[in-house]
Amino acid sequence: MRPPRKLLLPLVLLFITTANLAAQDVDALAGVRAAGPGRITGTVTDPEGRPLQTVGVTLRAAADSALVTGIMTSSDGAFRLDGLPAGRYLLRVSLIGYRPRNSEVIELTAAAPIVDLGAIELEVLPVSLDALAAETERAAVVIEADRTVYNARAMALADVGTTVDLLRAVPELEVDVNNNVKLRGNQAVAVHLNGRPAPLRGEQLANFLEQLPANRIERIEVLPNPSASHDPEGMGGIVNIVLREDLDLGLSGNISANTSTRGRHFFNGRINFQRGRLTLFTGAGVNRSRSDSWSSDVRRNLIAEPVTTLEQSSASENESMGWNLDWTAELKVGEQATLWSNAWMHSSGSDMAGTTAYAILDDDLDDIDRYDRRNDGENEFGNYNFGGGFKQVFQPQRHELTIDGRYSFGGSDNHTQQLRLYQMLAGQPVDLPPELTLNEIDGDNGNLSLQADYFRTIGSGRLDLGYRAWRRDQDNDNQLRVFESVDATEPRSSTRSGYAYEETFHSLYAMYRHTIGRFSAQAGLRAELTSTAFDSRVEASSFERDYNTLFPSLNLSWAPAPTRTIRAMYSRRISRPPPFYLDPFVPATDPLNRSYGNPDLRPSYTDSYSLDFSYSGSRGTFRVAPFYRHSTDIWERIRTVDELGVATNRWENAASGDNYGSNFTLSLRPAGRVSGSVNVSVYRDVRDGTNISSALRRDAIMASYGGNVGLKLTESLSAQMFANHFPTQSILQGRASGYTFMSLAARQALWGTKGSISLNVSDPLKLNRYNSSTSDATYTQVSRSSFESRIATIGVTWNFGKPPQQQSRRSGGDEAAGETIRVR
Repeated sequence: MRPPRKLLLPLVLLFITTANLAAQDVDALAGVRAAGPGRITGTVTDPEGRPLQTVGVTLRAAADSALVTGIMTSSDGAFRLDGLPAGRYLLRVSLIGYRPRNSEVIELTAAAPIVDLGAIELEVLPVSLDALAAETERAAVVIEADRTVYNARAMALADVGTTVDLLRAVPELEVDVNNNVKLRGNQAVAVHLNGRPAPLRGEQLANFLEQLPANRIERIEVLPNPSASHDPEGMGGIVNIVLREDLDLGLSGNISANTSTRGRHFFNGRINFQRGRLTLFTGAGVNRSRSDSWSSDVRRNLIAEPVTTLEQSSASENESMGWNLDWTAELKVGEQATLWSNAWMHSSGSDMAGTTAYAILDDDLDDIDRYDRRNDGENEFGNYNFGGGFKQVFQPQRHELTIDGRYSFGGSDNHTQQLRLYQMLAGQPVDLPPELTLNEIDGDNGNLSLQADYFRTIGSGRLDLGYRAWRRDQDNDNQLRVFESVDATEPRSSTRSGYAYEETFHSLYAMYRHTIGRFSAQAGLRAELTSTAFDSRVEASSFERDYNTLFPSLNLSWAPAPTRTIRAMYSRRISRPPPFYLDPFVPATDPLNRSYGNPDLRPSYTDSYSLDFSYSGSRGTFRVAPFYRHSTDIWERIRTVDELGVATNRWENAASGDNYGSNFTLSLRPAGRVSGSVNVSVYRDVRDGTNISSALRRDAIMASYGGNVGLKLTESLSAQMFANHFPTQSILQGRASGYTFMSLAARQALWGTKGSISLNVSDPLKLNRYNSSTSDATYTQVSRSSFESRIATIGVTWNFGKPPQQQSRRSGGDEAAGETIRVR
């Protein structure tokens, strides 16, 4: 399916409008330029009047919300902000486990330069386990009750990278060479966008994340044990990507552009507008990128007579160009009701060119056959996602109803041409015409969902109820034609396959949470009815499957002190096989390497248990999180080789898998000019595939390490370094090498708070490579690959706009704040 080109018109109009509005905007942002005699003091306590230490206190300019300064409360709960010039300010106090509070406008004058806010009481937050709410503070890493939040805006990388770059910069996540995101024990996660499951999966999702600019991301939330109120898909939990929607209302926006040494270029623009009851956020961008990769395989066929060896090496180049467009519109109706709609659209096209050299050798490593395959391909991909809904607030944070619906559609067209150039055949040089192979794959997908969420407080507890209906479908058509030569008019052989796949889900959840003092409990149950239908276009091969599942969750939390938290969590998760894992008829462009789906592949279930001990002090937060996961019917891609040297890959259900180990996380609060975090994960991975073959069993100790360091070199210049290392690990049929990802970035503020220029160097030591070795009774194989990922990128961002008049959001943010702090 080709993306509708008429959608490019809104993109052009957006850039024209942005330029006109920016030219009209001559207001300078009001910022704090110099120190002065002003002082703001106060003391923060809990509901019993006991002082709270390490509470975050941030001060912003009332005119434009620019950050002025921040501090942590001392052991007696006191704070003191000195050296403030005359002006108007907004103050916010926040601590994990308590409801944050914001102040009225604080005005310091020459006549009255000192303001004492007195005792500020923070209310215990019984709904702190509620998921997918915005975090308004700007700390780089925040450990919340049920997730770790990574603030994208705190990363200099965010100005010049892609969403994949940001995900790789998150220490506890693993992003493999195919851009698949994994967590804790190498478990695949479900990717959500703005709190809802992404409508894309597999290669299409990876394509979208690679094309989405990082400056569109507000934050990344990692939820290893989501509650029953969330969709249960994703054995490793949920990674929620929250798209940026600036809180600076009135009329504001930004324009950003970047370029790199490897032909990756982005240009983006955004406009934020608020008037009366209407709020509008909209943005668009264009991007272009190029990537190079190399790989080689040496496979020895042990059952051939005599033994043969296949040597295969490839080099390819890929160039792509795409665009994205999104909006969010909110209309306040009545005093406490909001209508909203949003959309995000993405389209890209790519060209690929590469060559693969094949050599088939005898037992003495002399040539039997030798030939090259030259590959040229074109691919177009698009996805268009639209949603709308209604929210009624009967009583803020106590009694609310939200209803939303979403529809998305998209598809891809892939056309590949291969020329097979013979050099040797049966040990003799030959001069044969090039063999031509044409492969055309067209796919369409659609998603339709309706969801309702309702909650109300009951005494000191809260009851959540929800229902979701969801249908997703995918169509695929795959045609392969082989011609004797490029001049042949009729193919020597023609193979066609394809399928139509539909999944329908109905789920209902109930969850109750209760807080008594410093102890809170949350228990939930989600019931899901699922039906699937797979129809093959090759022959009468169709099947329908229905399965109904209960997904319980339990979360117990105890805070013996404001700085200490102990939690115990349990949840059940599922991974549903995508349709291309099920398709038994897949034409192969390479006759020596074939892949087939398995129509008998079953969903995989995981029961996840974890403990969490965290301590927050004046220097930061330390967390230890031991975990245990037991999975059944896990998917494994099994490779076998026949006597002709043909390797066949097929997905199978292994009997079980067990992961147990612990995460160790240290998140440092800014100390002077330094901040950062470190994450270490050590675990044991046991996989039992003896139901497939007695030799398929693995038991290995694995580990991963990651961290980031931020440096504030001057008041306007900051630098950051991210690094993740994943050591060598065992796989079911062999071993896979470790690999390291590293990024260095710097950001210089320009024009006060109106802009910035950023530089990022990705993979500076050129460590992004991947090797593996697999074997069984039929073969041994060693594979190596590398990617041209060392890239230097420079980007510039310019912000424009009038000062905000108010901050009113559909969810999260200040809406979740407690009573306003009054200025005496």
